[in-house]
Amino acid sequence: KQLVALVFECVMSGWLRFTRCLSTCSFACATTAVAAVTTVTASKAASAAPCSEWAYPHPYGCEDVTPSRFLGPQDAFKKTVKQWDLPKLVEAWKTSVSEETWPWVWTWHNPNGPHAVHVGVDKHTLRACRTFAEESNRNNLTLVVKDVSEIEEEGHSVEDFYKARCAVIFSAPQQIDLNNGILMLQDERIICYDTLTLAHHATQKSEQKP
Repeated sequence: KQLVALVFECVMSGWLRFTRCLSTCSFACATTAVAAVTTVTASKAASAAPCSEWAYPHPYGCEDVTPSRFLGPQDAFKKTVKQWDLPKLVEAWKTSVSEETWPWVWTWHNPNGPHAVHVGVDKHTLRACRTFAEESNRNNLTLVVKDVSEIEEEGHSVEDFYKARCAVIFSAPQQIDLNNGILMLQDERIICYDTLTLAHHATQKSEQKP
């Protein structure tokens, strides 16, 4: 009986040790797996970080796969255009004593009064110009249109805008620096502005009932 009890005790002791070893190994393996998953996730997040500047979904292969929903290649839709450094041009004009720049700085940011620029004419443009002019004699106004027909189509004349102390330029936008409030026209005239308003033109005419 003593011999049997001794053998049973040895067997149970070995089984407990084996169970503890198995538990320790399982915990270590699980910890390693979690660490590996965390590392992979962090790596993916780091690689995807530069793509956060684009709208989602985008075709810029952060996952090394370009979604099939986008037409490609993207380079086919790109245009190479000349871009002027508009703030640098304005600063060069300000620091020059006698020389002009080209493109020509036609107006600059006037500390004595704000400059409102309107591009195109709709039913609100003339009223907005009159209101702005009446608010202060220091307020400055410029209207940019391709030709006089844009004004006449709304039932106005160039003189109507002149009476609202609004300069009228026949051209069209070529480049805009929204951060610095600088507009360059197709005639390479540079206009600094405080507010910029683009006219809204209806794309469809309302149907008339017979």
